[in-house]
Amino acid sequence: MFHSVQRRQNLAQGIFSLWVNWAISLGFIMLPIIIAPLVTIKILPILPLISAGVLTLLDRLNRHQKQPTCFRIPHSTQIILMASALTLLIDMLYKCNTEMNSIIGQPVNKLNPVLPILDIAPVAVIVCMVGIIRAKSPMSCRSCKNRLSEALDSGQISKLYFRETTRQLHFLFWLSLALSITTWWYYLSSYINVNINSSDTYFFLLCPSLCFVLSLIYFGIRYYTLWAYYCNNKATADVVEHHGTTLRYIVVCDDKILLNVPEHEMQQSAPHSIDVALKVSIPFKERVTDQEAHDFVVNALDSDDNEVRFLFHSCDPGMYSNIFHYAVFVNNADHVANKLNGQWLTLSDTNDMISEGKVSMALATELSHIYTVTMAWKAYDSRGHRLYEIKHYKPTFRIKDMPSWDVDYDDPNWLYVAELNEDKPLYRVRRLWHRITKGTGRP
Repeated sequence: MFHSVQRRQNLAQGIFSLWVNWAISLGFIMLPIIIAPLVTIKILPILPLISAGVLTLLDRLNRHQKQPTCFRIPHSTQIILMASALTLLIDMLYKCNTEMNSIIGQPVNKLNPVLPILDIAPVAVIVCMVGIIRAKSPMSCRSCKNRLSEALDSGQISKLYFRETTRQLHFLFWLSLALSITTWWYYLSSYINVNINSSDTYFFLLCPSLCFVLSLIYFGIRYYTLWAYYCNNKATADVVEHHGTTLRYIVVCDDKILLNVPEHEMQQSAPHSIDVALKVSIPFKERVTDQEAHDFVVNALDSDDNEVRFLFHSCDPGMYSNIFHYAVFVNNADHVANKLNGQWLTLSDTNDMISEGKVSMALATELSHIYTVTMAWKAYDSRGHRLYEIKHYKPTFRIKDMPSWDVDYDDPNWLYVAELNEDKPLYRVRRLWHRITKGTGRP
């Protein structure tokens, strides 16, 4: 009962954190626009950098929370702010040092304030467009998956976060596009570079501010409704109840793995129906001992002649849900296949079925995790430096060699190394940036 109550509370916290992160992110974007008439032109480029620094500190604090919230929108906002600082700096240098006419054909008026909305809105359009194009695998989502893995990826809060942040990203794109078109149309057709009159104030200041307030109201109503639906409605609140602890075993013999293939799979395409042959679901436990994991295998196989190795765990801390992933190395292939009613398949066959969409997402994620970590461990050290003086060296990967691999699959640093190593472009710059924004060189 305690976990049931806590799940609902954590889900409610996750829902409202989406509104908070939106308000903070859009508030920082709006800050230079609102205070532009009140500060000197030389201060404007500094404000977005300070705001980006504050978001970086909030990100570091969030990553150390027991239940971290989704920072996808703040991460996009950081990029918008830093790019906006650059465009504002260029605008400032142009205005302070040129004697040429402005883009509208009028002399540059150094007494008039810079109009940040003309710089920030187009930048936001470009950043959001890139984020939408890369919607299937944004960097912030990959970072969370590296740390919390498959349980979070399939959890209730994760699905909610991804759906709603995608909606927020689209909202910010269309809002920025509308403001870009409106303000630039007015600037090119009606703006007079003498002073800031009431019409200028309306287009360059009041319209963006009004859009900011309306967005807060819209998302506030939306997330209150989601909270009422998921957390305060007896008819629908049970969606947060079906969580617990799962132990998944990849059974290996020689160079094959044992999978549960439904009988109808050979006659027709059943999406995501093939999975591991052995998995156990129990009430939520924070930890499972090696002995407990071994006992489940012994009970299932009626044999103690096997080796059970812990691989990695994945968790959704807010929903009190976790998955422990193991490998089981067996010798008697026929006996094990009969006991678990499974079918031995090579890794090549399994990859073909993954491509066809017949394998469960959980199994595909497990095999991807094992392959990625193994290849990174074989090719690079823990800091991403090559172990061999061969660029883009690709080691061999054979599942039968797995018992001899002395690598910690539960260390997220290897997933980080796989993404950022000496064979990647701008390795040192990107690693330095990661250390600045995330606090360490690790994910």
